[in-house]
Amino acid sequence: MEQFEHLVISSRARLARNLRGIPFYRKMSGYDGERVLSQVKDALKDTDFTLYTMAELEHDKKRALMEKHLISPDLIKNPFGAAMVSRDEGISIMVGEEDHLRIQSFKDGLDTEGALLDAMKMDELLQHNLSYAQDSVLGYLTACPTNVGTGLRVGVMVHLPALTMMGRMRTLQQELSRKGIAVRGMYGEGSGALGQLYQLSNSVTLGVEEEELARMVKETAIKVLEREMKLREALMKSARLELCDRMGRAYGILCYAHKLNYEEFMTLWSDCMLGAEVLGLSPKGLKEILTAAQPYQLTTKEWDEKKPIEERRADVVRRLMAEVKQ
Repeated sequence: MEQFEHLVISSRARLARNLRGIPFYRKMSGYDGERVLSQVKDALKDTDFTLYTMAELEHDKKRALMEKHLISPDLIKNPFGAAMVSRDEGISIMVGEEDHLRIQSFKDGLDTEGALLDAMKMDELLQHNLSYAQDSVLGYLTACPTNVGTGLRVGVMVHLPALTMMGRMRTLQQELSRKGIAVRGMYGEGSGALGQLYQLSNSVTLGVEEEELARMVKETAIKVLEREMKLREALMKSARLELCDRMGRAYGILCYAHKLNYEEFMTLWSDCMLGAEVLGLSPKGLKEILTAAQPYQLTTKEWDEKKPIEERRADVVRRLMAEVKQ
């Protein structure tokens, strides 16, 4: 949906699955973990996926994958964990997180249906070679009772600076919680909302069809985004000069700064994203900058090791900002 291009970062569908006959994660041995990974590797042997094992992966590479949401903070903690990632990074299969498998699909913008379709296609492919733990009444069995049923979480990452600035987020979180929608930070449960970025996702999976969950999350996101847009319009009417000055200063700093710490960057990025239409900036380009300037993205490329990370961030941001003018 193009009208929300400057408000939505991405959509994700995640399916939780466990293999029949193997203990769930908290009861698993190292041997059990090896069995799960071996079966998944065999199921994907004819596909173009890259395997990353947590035991062998360098710390910086793990964090870089997490920044792209391809793996979770919990997977990093599991020495027996692994991830299978597609070439285009549109699909990620976490092995040994809270469940044996977490099948994730990602789409740009507000496309919950597309993300669900891709995740279910991958799930179908895996089921040709794997036997899942299921119950004829409950559905798919998972380590956490809240995931039993479809095992599906559909999420949308949204940028909500106006709701945040106006102090409306706590009320919104409570309101959505009553409707079965969770509001979390940039990296999911327990993370903060840096850059005024939030994840909206369903908190109920039992007794609801997959397509209905995707539709529910999308419709909820649209209502939240419409509320955000109305508040932005109100702010532009009541404090246009102050808001434009704030957005313009953020743009100038990102274009010319030679040193940027992470928290400062996220604040300035949020102000630029808020002013994308006013400043004539490409939302797609700003989203690319958001990923490129994350801390561990700056450690996985060819950088001068003597150059501090704050200078590296400023370098990459200046270069990319020169390309975001529409």
